[in-house]
Amino acid sequence: MRIGKLYQIALSVRDLDASIEFYGEKLGLPLIRRFDEPVKLAFFDVGDVRLMLEEGDGESVFYLKVQNLEETLEALRRIGVDMAGGPHAIYSDSDGYFGPAGETEWMAFAKDPSGNLIGLIERRRNP
Repeated sequence: MRIGKLYQIALSVRDLDASIEFYGEKLGLPLIRRFDEPVKLAFFDVGDVRLMLEEGDGESVFYLKVQNLEETLEALRRIGVDMAGGPHAIYSDSDGYFGPAGETEWMAFAKDPSGNLIGLIERRRNP
C-alpha cells in the first residue's frame, strides 16, 4: 500500500458565489472549474493541492492520492480501518481540467477514529 500526497481538501460553504469571490478575487487563488449541476461546486488551484468548495451543509474532507485504489483499500481493511463505501468513478476528465486529459478520477472513502471521512483518489487512464 502506498498513500501519496495530499491531493484535495473539500469545504462546505453557505454561498458558492460569495466563496468564489473570496477565494478567487480576494485571496487570488486560480479558479480551475465551476459546476452548477447536479450540485454546486468550485475547484481552486492551491499549488499541488485542489480546494473544492461545495454549497450546502456537507462535511469537510481531505483527499489523499494513491497509486492502486483497490490494493490500498484491501490493505487498510486488513489493518482494521473502517471503510465508507467502495471504489467508484467520480469524474471523467476528458478535457484535462484536473490533470492529463482522458483520465477518470476514482474515489473511495475511509473513516478515522472520530468518524471523519478521508477520501482516497486514483487517476486512471480511460480505456
